[in-house]
Amino acid sequence: MTHSKLTIASITALMISMPAGAQTSDDFQKLFTLNGPIQAMGVERVYDDFTLSPGQLAECLKDAKQLNIDAAKIDDTYEKLQAERDNIGALGEEIDTSTAYLEAHPTQEVNDEAAQQKRAELVERHNQLTDEYNRWITQYQQDQVAYADMADQFDIDQEKFADKCSQKQYYAEDLKAIQMKN
Repeated sequence: MTHSKLTIASITALMISMPAGAQTSDDFQKLFTLNGPIQAMGVERVYDDFTLSPGQLAECLKDAKQLNIDAAKIDDTYEKLQAERDNIGALGEEIDTSTAYLEAHPTQEVNDEAAQQKRAELVERHNQLTDEYNRWITQYQQDQVAYADMADQFDIDQEKFADKCSQKQYYAEDLKAIQMKN
């Protein structure tokens, strides 16, 4: 699966934002935070399928932090892929130029050692460029697969977070207690 900045932006737009005053740290303010309603303070606490227990809340905050880290890694990897692609393009242009020159200037003089030596050097350089290009292509393909795997896992983790955490209620006292520990 190929992901672009637009996909990451779409994912970011679907992210959940923590209510004002309920932020645990700068890390939790970024992309993945809790969006469910905060239960009133001082009421009897009842934990059910719709309300996070303190342990679940702590786990959700931990997951949110990890998702933020993973999102940053995906962005960094995307930028790396773009740089690799640009390098491959530049190298491909250099190979095209070399190929065009070699095809346009064959050595026809049998006894012209200087021309034959120059052509041999150009052919050697052309072959080096081609080998380098092939190495870049192989690395780029491996990096694309790794990026796709990372993005797929990110999508899975984001869905799990949304199901497990994002729309659940929690008690302000529980969040405050977790914040005090951290």
